[in-house]
Amino acid sequence: MTSPKRDSELVQAAKALDAELTAFAAAAEEIRRAPLASQRHLEKAAQLLAQIGEAETALRARITTLAQALQAANAAREAQGASILVRAGQVEARHHDLQRLMAMYAALGVKASEVNSHLAPIAGEADDARRVRAEAHLAALADEVQALFEAAREADYHDVMRMADALRQQLGSLRAKLRKGP
Repeated sequence: MTSPKRDSELVQAAKALDAELTAFAAAAEEIRRAPLASQRHLEKAAQLLAQIGEAETALRARITTLAQALQAANAAREAQGASILVRAGQVEARHHDLQRLMAMYAALGVKASEVNSHLAPIAGEADDARRVRAEAHLAALADEVQALFEAAREADYHDVMRMADALRQQLGSLRAKLRKGP
């Protein structure tokens, strides 16, 4: 079984101040209503005034404790704010890295779609020459895909690594088909 959550210093200080304020208000109400018609009444009123004085001292102490707890909470918030700013900078940098890698991936996709243009016959060109031209294009593209894969691994972007690896496999398959010929 888990232990009950302990209130923070701020909450404890606020509760203690609230309790003192409640007691002070009750004592103030009692002194306002206290009859003053006899010596006994006056002695009781004097005791109440002494208690109110003590309560006033306790209130000041509780207010000081609450103010200190507020200052500590504010200091903690400021420290957290500083760490949040650092993390925000990291998030922004990672976002820019990811955008750069995704732009590289998109450019590779465009280049991969150009393979067909390298396979298109040029007037008077032999089939072998077309295959050599397409193979050279695919080899250069494979090098770029490998560079993307390495950049993604270095930046620890596993999803981009998977995408680059899938493209590398597709290019390998195309190269194998080209080598086999028609």
